[in-house]
Amino acid sequence: MSIAAKVAKIGPKDHGRPMSFEEFQAADYRPGHKYELIDGRLYVSPEANFPENWVDRWLFGKVLDYSRENPKIINFVTYRARVYVPGRAGITCPEPDLAAYHSFPLHRPIRCAGKTSARSWSAKS
Repeated sequence: MSIAAKVAKIGPKDHGRPMSFEEFQAADYRPGHKYELIDGRLYVSPEANFPENWVDRWLFGKVLDYSRENPKIINFVTYRARVYVPGRAGITCPEPDLAAYHSFPLHRPIRCAGKTSARSWSAKS
């Protein structure tokens, strides 16, 4: 039985729990927290409060404006990214508050979730 199947809802008490990427994706999470997989373990933190959210939105706007003025330096900005970090002890895919990309392949077709694995998607392919 998988870890996700053993727990009705994943929450703060599950911080540090070993998980596979598949279990991480399939789990049912309690709202009000941010969940990330680092070195094959679940990391749980509170969602941003208002002051932190205000700063996140302000910074996003500044970086987005910069990218529009300098598309050869930053051509894509998002507040919803999952970054896969190779060479770690276990699967590591943090979700930063802001991600800015240089040479993001905007020309590639966008596929719907479930049609392709994000882990297999590469800017080089």
